[in-house]
Amino acid sequence: MLVRLETVTASKLTASDNSNTLMVIDGHSMAYRAFFALPAENFQTATGQHTNAVYGFLSMLLAMIREQKPTHVAVAFDLETPTFRSEQYPEYKAGRDKTPEEFYGQIDLIKQVMDALQIPSIEVDGYEADDIVATMSTSAAEAGWDARIVSGDRDTFQLIKDNVTVLYPMRGVSELPPFDADAIVERYGVTPLQYPELAALVGESADNLPGVPGVGPGFAARWLKKYGSLKGILDNIDDIGGKKGEALRENLDQVKRNRELNALVTNLELPITLDEAILVNPDRNMVSELFDALEFDNIRNRVFTTFEQHLGSSEEPDPPEEMPETAVINDVEAWQTFLADIDQRISVFFHINPPATITRRKIPAPGDYGEIRALGLATADTTAVIDLDHASAALGSAVTHFLSDPQYSKVVYDLKATLKALATPPSRSVLEPLTDVNTSLVSVADDVLLSAYILQPDRRGYELADLVQTYLKTRLETVAPTENQGQLELEGFTDDNAEQLAQYARNAWMIHRLNEAMDEELQQREAVGLLHDLEIPLSVVLAKVELIGIGTDRQRLDSLLDGFTNEVEKAQESAFAAIGGQEVNLASPKQLQTVLFDTLDMPKTRKTKTGYSTDADSLADLLEKTDHPFLHNLMSYRDATKLRQTVQGLLDSIAEDNRIHTRFSQTAAATGRLSSLNPNLQNIPVRTPAGRQIRDIFVAGSNPYSDETTTLLTADYSQIEMRIMAHMSEDEGLIQAYRAGEDL
Repeated sequence: MLVRLETVTASKLTASDNSNTLMVIDGHSMAYRAFFALPAENFQTATGQHTNAVYGFLSMLLAMIREQKPTHVAVAFDLETPTFRSEQYPEYKAGRDKTPEEFYGQIDLIKQVMDALQIPSIEVDGYEADDIVATMSTSAAEAGWDARIVSGDRDTFQLIKDNVTVLYPMRGVSELPPFDADAIVERYGVTPLQYPELAALVGESADNLPGVPGVGPGFAARWLKKYGSLKGILDNIDDIGGKKGEALRENLDQVKRNRELNALVTNLELPITLDEAILVNPDRNMVSELFDALEFDNIRNRVFTTFEQHLGSSEEPDPPEEMPETAVINDVEAWQTFLADIDQRISVFFHINPPATITRRKIPAPGDYGEIRALGLATADTTAVIDLDHASAALGSAVTHFLSDPQYSKVVYDLKATLKALATPPSRSVLEPLTDVNTSLVSVADDVLLSAYILQPDRRGYELADLVQTYLKTRLETVAPTENQGQLELEGFTDDNAEQLAQYARNAWMIHRLNEAMDEELQQREAVGLLHDLEIPLSVVLAKVELIGIGTDRQRLDSLLDGFTNEVEKAQESAFAAIGGQEVNLASPKQLQTVLFDTLDMPKTRKTKTGYSTDADSLADLLEKTDHPFLHNLMSYRDATKLRQTVQGLLDSIAEDNRIHTRFSQTAAATGRLSSLNPNLQNIPVRTPAGRQIRDIFVAGSNPYSDETTTLLTADYSQIEMRIMAHMSEDEGLIQAYRAGEDL
């Protein structure tokens, strides 16, 4: 709810309950920081609306709710109308950089998100968000509450008291350490009450408030420590000698004006009481509709989880269908009884333990596709679960036969990942290896992941929980495994992991319901054939391609790594020689700026937030203007470093079979284009001799699943967009041209 001032007295804020904690957020300040923390190009809806500030702000808010555990939350926003400060000093905040085009519209979206979360957004004509923050935090403190101020504006430091803390962002919006009185003293050498006086002396460039020339924070802090306050400094101004004392006397009016302007208003008339800022559960329907429009699929579940963990579950409408009771199948007899009642398609959830990872970036270990540890099963009438960790070999064999039996029509989630995990079970698994992906899991009627991709190809993610939220308007509960959680009963089965097993049955039930919902929409769009004739068969092919992988010449790769490493070192030494032997970090933009624009006095490139640009285009432009040998060697260093990183990445990706098993994402691009991951084999350079050397390391090798002679084949579409246009338009001229083999 967006609330703006009409006429409400400040006394309305009075409350008294020392168990309450208010968290008040400077909306504009934190939104702007969130905008620069996340790349705008990665957060854009199908309509072209950028959402990086919205996403970052929301992520920050959820983190603060989890960490600070507030009972009350409000967000303060600036208005575009003049404030009393700009009327008093027209140059106030003048000269600020133009707002980035991608930022436009995102403040309004953040307010809409707050409305859906039922968190009040507050604006007051003639005042800034800081003044709203000051009034609310001061009133909360006077009422005996704790207050947490979330702001990137250091003016709020003046509000710090015993029960008022400022959470100030140090890096983007991911790190907001608490600033109390001790932290201010340690960092700036002054108390919170003295901080605005220090700012008045030093000046605030962001607000276009110039300070005393030559007086920095350290010197201003020493004056304040000696004289106690700004008033004490002014009372003894004639005793302050030297150039700084002279500068202070010359700029006395300016300092006084700064102090008047940076004083925050703590007694505003606000349109809500503190009690009305109480944190409640979000409006689930509003959140779902808004997040669908914003394409916020991955964070939706996190919102509901955060609020419910903090506040407790909100009352939800009953699901349209009640989940049948779950039976645990732990022997062949129970399995045969379960199958005897199945006369329709059955939804199967494969619980796959994630593959082991290497490196800090959590890259899957080469050739590891995870372990299938349990199965959840569901039809319209029944649900069941099989704990494969405790199943007998006979039951494992029966389940293996079921998977490859065409008599049973199956609905799954993520067919490709399932086929790969089935093909390489761990040695302790009771499932029999199903290395032939064409027969290991047959009669797949639907993969709800692929169905969702067909229906919503522009989604950012297709996690099962997000699909459940989108299509079923409910939340998929998750149960984290716990140590020694005690024994729980599940349909006569006792096991430490009973809650997890029940969850796998719920997942299968949700897959069943998703299939019902999506199948109807696929039929309406006449897209059932696309799923059955193209996407599902392609998923099988891709699973086989990924399992087989591609052969590599490791010896040649090692040789290339040595060669590119030598080139990196050679280019680095030549670059140092070009600047008189000075050694700098060639990967550091800051050090390069010093060399290029100070030491070498080169023409300035475009200005960025961190100085003058040293990106590839800027360096190429400088090279054309100056032809300096340092630039030649710097660019050679960058090229060789990139090639070395590419080779090292390939080496790290080679599995024990000496092959690279890249992953092809079938759902990454709305156009249907496949995307190669871990490693990305699509970005290996080809137009340079070095790039072609890298490509030469891929060899036919031997087929691990066959003794047949292998051939390495390179294939690519020829003018695919034009061919699609010819097909869709049925243009006779284009069609005939392609039939004739003409090059268009």
